[in-house]
Amino acid sequence: MKYTVSEINLMRMKSTVCGLEGPGFWWNADAEKLVSVCNGVGAEWMPEWAVEALSFIFGDYAEAAAIHDCRYYLAPEGTREDADSEFRKNCLKLWERRYGKFRWLSPSAWADRHKIGLACKALKLFGGKAWEESAERYEAGERR
Repeated sequence: MKYTVSEINLMRMKSTVCGLEGPGFWWNADAEKLVSVCNGVGAEWMPEWAVEALSFIFGDYAEAAAIHDCRYYLAPEGTREDADSEFRKNCLKLWERRYGKFRWLSPSAWADRHKIGLACKALKLFGGKAWEESAERYEAGERR
């Protein structure tokens, strides 16, 4: 799932309001550039149907995923572990904002928190290929 320029701009505004962390690239890059970097939830190597399904399932965390796409795009700047940790923190900030102070009493909130945990485990297991491919493109001279 690719985003539009308008969607990127709305996601950046929500990221600001929610206090999400991200690289300068997320905040300062031209939105059209971010459209080419942010691919939805999932990796470039995944089939389009899988990215669309994951983007639907994790749609409430699109901002965290887009910032994470930027971190992976900037590989080898920083570490993969730091990028994945930032993703988790940003998802939890969005989760807290979505469910409010009584989130611990909501079964839906618990289910969503479990979903975040699954996404983080999947990143740990399957994110290496995307990180390595981005680092290889950078080392081969791709301009960032």
